[in-house]
Amino acid sequence: MKLTKSLYLFATVFIGLTSFNKLSYADENQTKNNVIALSSLGKFSTTFSNLKTIQNINGASVLASVMQKNGANYQVTLPFMVQQASYYRHNGDDVKKGDVVARVSGTDAHHFIDEVAAAKAIYLDSKKYYLATKASGDSRTFKTTEWLEISKAFKQAELNYEHFNHIKNTIRINDDETIDILSPIAGTVHIPKSNPTSIDGALFNITPPNSLVLNAHIPAENIQSLSGLIDTKTNCLLKIQQVEPMVKDYHQSIWAVPVSNHCQIQFGQEVEVTPQFKVSAKQVIKEAIFEINNQDYIAVKDGRNLRLVSVSIIGKQGENFIIKDKNLPSHAQVLSSSVSIAQGLFLGLGE
Repeated sequence: MKLTKSLYLFATVFIGLTSFNKLSYADENQTKNNVIALSSLGKFSTTFSNLKTIQNINGASVLASVMQKNGANYQVTLPFMVQQASYYRHNGDDVKKGDVVARVSGTDAHHFIDEVAAAKAIYLDSKKYYLATKASGDSRTFKTTEWLEISKAFKQAELNYEHFNHIKNTIRINDDETIDILSPIAGTVHIPKSNPTSIDGALFNITPPNSLVLNAHIPAENIQSLSGLIDTKTNCLLKIQQVEPMVKDYHQSIWAVPVSNHCQIQFGQEVEVTPQFKVSAKQVIKEAIFEINNQDYIAVKDGRNLRLVSVSIIGKQGENFIIKDKNLPSHAQVLSSSVSIAQGLFLGLGE
């Protein structure tokens, strides 16, 4: 009874002096006891918790920029000058193949329509003449050089017409001689800041689905254990695609892609991501940790005793701590109540 009262008095004073169950003695280099009997806690509650094996630990969140893969962007260009362009879609809009994105007009657009009509007429006439000539070729009506010229003229007319046909796959000519520009693929629309006026200037770009990547910078000292990223807002998993070997300002640039097609990221976004690092560690409730001489410890059940085990805290998940100790078995039972009492007994107080 006397021991129990002494321990109770010690616990009351001790808890009043510290809010984290921690005590440090600068003049002592080691604890007095490394093992104490469970019975020495008297009537104080002894609750134990199990350790949880941890293979990944979250690091500090960083910002990642959403970009597109090199070469994935589809540029929509026109073979003529654009005097006027009206857009029916906005930056970031998702479109399907064949959707109208813009309408162009002007003198060069009218001239292009005439060129398409002329190319078709020349092709049909050349084809007709070529076929008629070929049919009479066996009677040697034409010399070899003449036949080659006829054949060459037909092929050139055919190639020219096919060229316009390819362009026509992404345009629609209207009765008022305006031209609707269609999306050649499904994806996200990106419109340049200034309308193109020169030939081959991009009228707009289409970014295909699944072509977006995230770029972030991770401390170089942690790069070897980096296993992935998590979108902090949506919990979307991101797979590491590439790590640049060059170190700049103690960081390395990494590229990651969404694991799922349902990740809601858009080109140009700044996304907060949480790095995940590979570890071999244990998770324990924070109440089980206490400090002696600037070293963190836990009390592990060992038969009818409590054994003092030093640990290193490497992180936190929720209200729990992530700890490392090479000799700590995963099935260990850790004292999670009356920890201050046990701490005092390990220090030799209350005896």
